[in-house]
This record gives sequence, structure tokens and C-alpha cells, in this order.
Amino acid sequence: TLPSGRLVFRLLAHDGFHSISRMSRAVVMPRRPPIVSILSPEAGRPFFAGAALRLWGAITEDDGAPADAEACEWLVDGRRIARGADAWITAPPPGEHRCTLIVRGRGGSARVNTTLRTLDPRETDPQRLGGDAPARAGARRASARRGGRPRGRRRNGGRSRR
Repeated sequence: TLPSGRLVFRLLAHDGFHSISRMSRAVVMPRRPPIVSILSPEAGRPFFAGAALRLWGAITEDDGAPADAEACEWLVDGRRIARGADAWITAPPPGEHRCTLIVRGRGGSARVNTTLRTLDPRETDPQRLGGDAPARAGARRASARRGGRPRGRRRNGGRSRR
């Protein structure tokens, strides 16, 4: 994509022996709304209700300039909850929620949505959610495959054979 504003293009042609270049007349590209994406919360990733939750967005203005933090607004289920490209909130109650980032740029407004899923921490099963229990079981299996002894030790107590 081309930046907005006044642009001049240079054409360079080469036929293998000779080169020639020409400059174009100035072309004015109109302003466009910013390009916006939500980095956090990730779609599909569950979060615990009532825990700290980071709202983090990436914004690129049409001319490459940094976005104004006050022009960024976060909504959860249609309610305004934070300002800025990076903010921390308390996660909403358990359930599925719509998280929206609205940015008012110099070339217009942009809006992007994601689904925010929150869980009640008292009703979660660590094994089902990929918690610590399966990791410990995997470590026990790896230890059993090695014969139950730590790596790097010799069976004869470290003495060399002669």
C-alpha cells in the first residue's frame, strides 16, 4: 500500500545496454483510515473471570505516523471500558464477550472485533485446559525411559574402567 499525501514516482527502464529514467508529476493520495489489529486478547484463548486482562492493539496510520493513544477506545459487550492502545482491565464475568477496538485516525475511523471467552476459575479442570498435571506426567514418563536415573552420571560412580 502506498502512503497518503503527495507522491512522485520514478520510472527506470533498462534494456540490457542502456538505461533511462523519468520522474512523474506529483500525485496526491487521499487519506485512509488506520490499519488496526487486536494482539490481546487472542481469539479462542480462555481467560479467567476477575483476573487482570491486557487489552493490546497494533495501529498503523496511513502515513506511518504513530497513532494517538487518546484516539483508541476499547469496548466489551458495547460498554466503553478503556482508552489507549495498551490497557489493563479486570476480565468480565464467565461467558463469551465481544471485545472491540475503535481507532479514530487522521484519515477516518477503523473498528475491529474479537471474541473474548472467560471462565470461572473455580469450575476449571487443569488437565482439560492444558495445565500443569499433564506436564508432570510427561516428565515422569521421560524419567522412566532413561531408567529412572539422572542424565550425565555413570553407573560405576564416575570411575573410569581399566
